[in-house]
Amino acid sequence: MKTIVKKMAAIMVAAGCLFTGMPDFVMETKAEEILGEGQFIQPAENISDAPEIKFNTLYYTDDSGYVTDGYVALKPEKDCYVIRGNRYNGWTLYDSNLDRLPTNSDGIYYEKLKAGETYYASVSGQFMLNNFYDEIGGDSKEEAMLINTNQEYNGSLAVYGDKDYFKFVADVTGRAKVVIYNSMNQSSSFIEVTAEYYNSGISLFDDGEIEFIEPDSTGSFYINVKEGETYCLKLRESSPFDGEGKYILQVVTAQVESIDFSPSQVSLNVQEDYQLKPMILPENVVDDSVKYQSSDENVAMVNNNGMVYAKYAGTATIICTAEDGSGTEGVCEIIVKNPIKEHTAAINALTNMGQGTVRVNAKKDKYATGYQIKYSESMSMKGAKSASMATTSKNITNLKRGKKYYFQVRAYALNAEGNRIYSKYSPVKAIRVSKG
Repeated sequence: MKTIVKKMAAIMVAAGCLFTGMPDFVMETKAEEILGEGQFIQPAENISDAPEIKFNTLYYTDDSGYVTDGYVALKPEKDCYVIRGNRYNGWTLYDSNLDRLPTNSDGIYYEKLKAGETYYASVSGQFMLNNFYDEIGGDSKEEAMLINTNQEYNGSLAVYGDKDYFKFVADVTGRAKVVIYNSMNQSSSFIEVTAEYYNSGISLFDDGEIEFIEPDSTGSFYINVKEGETYCLKLRESSPFDGEGKYILQVVTAQVESIDFSPSQVSLNVQEDYQLKPMILPENVVDDSVKYQSSDENVAMVNNNGMVYAKYAGTATIICTAEDGSGTEGVCEIIVKNPIKEHTAAINALTNMGQGTVRVNAKKDKYATGYQIKYSESMSMKGAKSASMATTSKNITNLKRGKKYYFQVRAYALNAEGNRIYSKYSPVKAIRVSKG
């Protein structure tokens, strides 16, 4: 129910009785600071003589604001509601037959007024009767409003105990997700939600409990549904300190239709990682969970959260699959490169170790799996020999004592197939082998 006018706080003084603490009271009497405001009206002593007033208009009955009390009449132009007060206080309302309307049960503290009929209320001092109209949701299970799945509906619960009923026909067999955003705009407005078969009254909650949606929060829960069956939802304002509880309701049955990645191709260096962010459509689905798989874990690995780790140079495809049973997939291509190919190695030092041995120390390359040494008696590296080392240093033995040797190194890494990827050779360095 949508309140179209502002509900006002109230202090009512009538027949020597003081009514207080009614934050959503729509017939109100204000204190002295606003006396003289509004329209003057003389209430009738007899209810049958009551003058007619307008909704949403401030009136006063006497300049003092405390003396005159009596009855006024109100005649709605279309069906609407007026709030009687909160659960502890209220005011007397009479129907067109001059019969006093009974106090509502089941926590409902508002009255539905019919268009064209005359109603009466007792007033004193300054007062205003605000009304609001039923714009969405039925007032009972039998009057439940039929809604479409996967469509948002905006509504509000105007007062403690107010209820809105909805029904929908399941278009799938499986789980449906009921999503409610509770947009509180006055005092705390907790919304209580129940769901049941429209005709059987069987609870459909997975945990069998009523859901309470807190103000300014989104609540969702799942119910089991069967295609073609009708189900009922009841939303109820459950806060006794009743501000208007505005809400957005949606029954979601949609499955994932597409999964995309932007960019759809990602280039990484080895040892780098990358967080995949799938774009799932439609945006609101029953289950948006996905799983990931790599086409080649030697190139790139991926965890359950979509974090990709680049291992070796090569190309891998990450496959993202919806877990809602739709079978929908999306892919992202991962190209892993090893930048070592663009690097130029370097020799830090050549050291005579004696007995025809020279130690070669290479500069460390973080992408390297190992290093290759090339050495020769010729500066042109003619007839060069080679040796590999897993670390940055190695002793080259059996060299001719007293001879000058030339050295170069290059780093290498492995690709996904286990083949070596080499860096560029270092500049040539020379050393004369000691005679000792």
